[in-house]
Amino acid sequence: VAKALSDRASQSPDRSPSASSPDPSLCDRRGHLLKAPRNSFHMFSMEARPRVVSKHPEANSTEVNRLVFSKWEKISDKDKEPYVSKAQKHKKKLEAALAALPRPAHA
Repeated sequence: VAKALSDRASQSPDRSPSASSPDPSLCDRRGHLLKAPRNSFHMFSMEARPRVVSKHPEANSTEVNRLVFSKWEKISDKDKEPYVSKAQKHKKKLEAALAALPRPAHA
């Protein structure tokens, strides 16, 4: 089993950030490129979450997520447009970064 996992890991592309994609917005907490682009709600959440946490310091993570989502549901489509635009730009940047990765050689 360990050998199979090792073989599979060696076949997957290295998603570590390279000189060609230093943008931290394309990386996860560990510094690896994201597998999928962030959506518009995630873009909103990254901005709204710190404000919700500061207003509700006693709230746990689940409660904070519920509060953020309820804010998202209440805003109009017009107010969501900047986040949709950010998500589209993020998707294009991530696709370009992933396309620039070297392809693994299959045996």
